[in-house]
Amino acid sequence: SVHIQRILHRPPDMIKSLLLITLCLSACFAQDYSWDYLLYVVRWAGSAGYGQSLPSNVNSWTLHGMWPTRNDGSWPSNCNDSYPFNPSEISSLIPVLQSVWYDYQGGDGSTGFWEHEWDKHGTCALTDPLLTSEYNFFSSAIKTHNTLGITNILNQAGITPSSSTTYSASQIVSAVQSALGYAPSLFCDNISGLGTAAFRMELCLNQQLQPQQCPSSYYRNAKRQSLHACQNTFYIPPVNGN
Repeated sequence: SVHIQRILHRPPDMIKSLLLITLCLSACFAQDYSWDYLLYVVRWAGSAGYGQSLPSNVNSWTLHGMWPTRNDGSWPSNCNDSYPFNPSEISSLIPVLQSVWYDYQGGDGSTGFWEHEWDKHGTCALTDPLLTSEYNFFSSAIKTHNTLGITNILNQAGITPSSSTTYSASQIVSAVQSALGYAPSLFCDNISGLGTAAFRMELCLNQQLQPQQCPSSYYRNAKRQSLHACQNTFYIPPVNGN
């Protein structure tokens, strides 16, 4: 065609420049959805739902998320817009999710929290052979959560909810590390009318959903540092409504 002939008759350097620009544009706008490990994040129901009358089956450390993360401290997000959250795909899991992955903002009838977690994080986990669908992502998260059993580990160590007894981070971290082989990170929050309380715990998991040592970037990450590490002593408040 005339258009192709015009390009071919341009100086070689110009053609080379056009090819380089094309390659650069392809590389610059390519999305990197790779990841190395999963960040498993749980919240204590008595803190996350403090002041709420929670359902009787919400009485433990509950899932916040299972987030694909890179060893350099960055993470992919919203990796597949063509696979939006579909509540019907996990309908058989919803009774369990309402207990172990409770939506403290939306309550019992809401699926918004799970939708957010799937769209932002679950779609990025699809490359893991264990997490190849929405159903597999949520069912595997439930299984992993139950297998790790943070609530049972602490109960067996005598670390139980109380509005009068306080605990130290070393007590909780040691109990979990003894049981799982790796130390979690523990974060607290200041609760009005109560004081400092355990709020959130994080563990790193490999792509087989087993605990692993977190990379050094995890501890340097600004997001981690902005959270309030538990210092001195703090409460694990009882769950209201239970």
